[in-house]
Amino acid sequence: MKKKRTALNKNFQKKKVKQRKLPFDVNELLLILWLIPLFYAALFQGGYFPWEVYATLLLSLPAITLFLYLKIVKSYPLRKSGADNGLLLFLGVAFISLFFTVYFHATLTEFYKALIYLFLFYIALDCISEKKEFYIAVYSFLIIGFILSALGILAYAGYRFHLQSGIFKFALQNGFVQGARVASTLQYANTFAAFVILPFFISFSLTIKAKKIYWKVFYAVLSVFFLIAFFLTESRGGLIAIVISWIIYLLLLRKADRKEGILYTLSLIAIFFAFALLGKGLFSPATKRIGERLKALFEFFSGKKSRSLGQRENMLKDSLKILKAHPIFGTGNGTYQYVYMKYRSVYFFSKFPHSIFFQVLDELGIIGGIAFLYMLYGLIRKGIKTIFGDYDVLLVGLFSGLLSILIHAFMDFDWSLMFMPMLFFFGFGVLLSQTSKKAYFEFKCPIKGSAQTERKNYKVKKSPVKGTIAVVIITSFMFALFILPFSAARADFDAKKSLGSVPWQKTVSEFKTAVSIDPLAAEYHYDLAHFYFNTLIPRSSNPQVFVNEAVSQYKEAIRRCPEFFLYHYELAKLYLQTGNKEAIDQFTKSVELNPMDPGGHAALGFAYLKLNKDTVMAKTQFEEALKLDPKNPDAHLGMGSLYEELGDTTHAIAEYKLAVKYNNKNAYAYYRLGVLYEKRNDLPDAVRNLFYAIHYNPSLKEAKAEFEKFAPILTIVQPTLNEKVKIGGTVKIQWITSNNKNVQYYNLFLIPQRGKWIAIKSGIKNNINSFVWKVPGNLKEGKYKIRLYAVAPNFMQRRLGGWLSYGETNISLNK
Repeated sequence: MKKKRTALNKNFQKKKVKQRKLPFDVNELLLILWLIPLFYAALFQGGYFPWEVYATLLLSLPAITLFLYLKIVKSYPLRKSGADNGLLLFLGVAFISLFFTVYFHATLTEFYKALIYLFLFYIALDCISEKKEFYIAVYSFLIIGFILSALGILAYAGYRFHLQSGIFKFALQNGFVQGARVASTLQYANTFAAFVILPFFISFSLTIKAKKIYWKVFYAVLSVFFLIAFFLTESRGGLIAIVISWIIYLLLLRKADRKEGILYTLSLIAIFFAFALLGKGLFSPATKRIGERLKALFEFFSGKKSRSLGQRENMLKDSLKILKAHPIFGTGNGTYQYVYMKYRSVYFFSKFPHSIFFQVLDELGIIGGIAFLYMLYGLIRKGIKTIFGDYDVLLVGLFSGLLSILIHAFMDFDWSLMFMPMLFFFGFGVLLSQTSKKAYFEFKCPIKGSAQTERKNYKVKKSPVKGTIAVVIITSFMFALFILPFSAARADFDAKKSLGSVPWQKTVSEFKTAVSIDPLAAEYHYDLAHFYFNTLIPRSSNPQVFVNEAVSQYKEAIRRCPEFFLYHYELAKLYLQTGNKEAIDQFTKSVELNPMDPGGHAALGFAYLKLNKDTVMAKTQFEEALKLDPKNPDAHLGMGSLYEELGDTTHAIAEYKLAVKYNNKNAYAYYRLGVLYEKRNDLPDAVRNLFYAIHYNPSLKEAKAEFEKFAPILTIVQPTLNEKVKIGGTVKIQWITSNNKNVQYYNLFLIPQRGKWIAIKSGIKNNINSFVWKVPGNLKEGKYKIRLYAVAPNFMQRRLGGWLSYGETNISLNK
């Protein structure tokens, strides 16, 4: 009976598939709809910012809607991949992670991503039933690769030859190079290197596959082009990935293709080196740097220390600490960056651990790690079966390119950008669609009865109205899930981008919009609080309202993501500034979550000293900060405050000097030095330090009050900031002073960006506040500073250049 039932199942399945074969044009439409979010993610920084992630999710919905319509309303069968158990298991673990996360919003976003990756995979698997559709997908990879490589090479040329016009300027301004390393649109040079290996293997395979000589030449040139783009990334991990994948590629080729592949490999290497020699000026610096990077890699494995590689090694070791603390289900998908600081062993920050496997282990625990490996095993196993069962050199190239993406992801954080896993799962869907052995899911309820009864229940009762309603509900629900966080992320992004360029009320409104639309996102609460704290409170004459708002928003951020040290730290800073003793508790929590941060210990020491007058605990924290970083300016500032509290002026001055030495813009250290020098009646040093205190922090009211006892604050009001001034013409320079104490005369200078200063006028009487300047005709166009010095040689005792203070403005000289 069991054999008979199995036979009936197979016969019916054949009939069902034949009857419900997808229309060719619908398949093409579905494929094109799904390529839209893939292209978008590729061109828009790989999905780096949250709003870009949700924009990608929204762009995926048309394809998902059509896919669901075909499956639910039209009752078309869904193909099996041969790796379904692993894929569904990993999606299930990503869902379970929502209940064990330290930050729900981040984990929810990652679950959405995993869901989209699964849809992407099955749409590619299901809709590619003809060779034409397969080639549409494959050539799409080549097109994306060509666009990104062209942009990257143009950016490199612009950087190398200092080109500042048109596309070169655009590419440079948008980070298409990292220093001299090509990153293109994918943010990171290493990530771009991992990506470009895929189109390279596809074009290389097409070179072997092509029958006509002109097509062979075309694909060979394209392969060289991708290889040049890859080379300019200077990626060590990329070199390792491409070498391993290339070996596997040649091994997977059949005998005749393998011989041709080896021949083309040698030819390609020769052509590439010929290009390198011809373009020596373009490639020699990159060649030298790659050699240095490879040398550092070999030396590192030989036992020599390397800062970059050592940091990665430490991060992987620290990842095991996170796993030990959260072994079963991890910290929650997408939460690594929020917990890493608690477990790090070196003072280095990264959002990701430079390995997708270690990231999965930390975020999803042992359960997630097993599910992840099982999923990859299923995909790779089925991919190899497809190649052996339905051999095509292009399938070998596609598989090898996807494998290189995975290999590199085990060495770097490529998959932090949404584009890379999208490409991986879509690519595997395309690959597995080419197997001739097709199987389909059977959606039926288990029942008892005869084989005949079972066959009757196989008939699908179509209900177009109910099915359509179901599709509308599902896609509308998904649209709502994605559009709200997209709107919030975009509002938050716009608010941060427009800081200082729009009225503060508009910025607050944008931040509040983000918070109201997506209240689960801790970062939006933090961004609003941070704006209150750093911008509005210092400027307000009645700051208490903003203080209350900032405290409220910081607390909301902490409630949603309590394991992130930064939220506690910033709230503690606000408490310290307002004299609230709760600062000690928040700084203590911050130090607990980020024990390697010397600034956190120094801040806790300040809280003990200023709020509790506890010199013992303060000293303990300052010493801990200096132990972590002997050059930390905040720790030396704290020690200076401690010695000042203890009445030891000599040691206090020494510590404040160290604070200024390690941070020459440390306004508070300058202020305290000025006060202590004033107490010693060393007025020249007092005035000079007080001047720099208000120069680097104009809102430091205490320093301003002390400084104006002895000298004026100067403000140049004309020409205005960045005003264009004509060479050979005249310009009126006008200034205002807060007082005229101790000033003997003024000196005016023009300061170029490079080169010697130009004296405009010296010895201007102290009762004059303007000067008409005839701009010399021999000056070069460019940006300059006009600086006005208030000079008092007698008061300054002929020391320190004799000046009390200065004011300045920027101008542009034009012909």
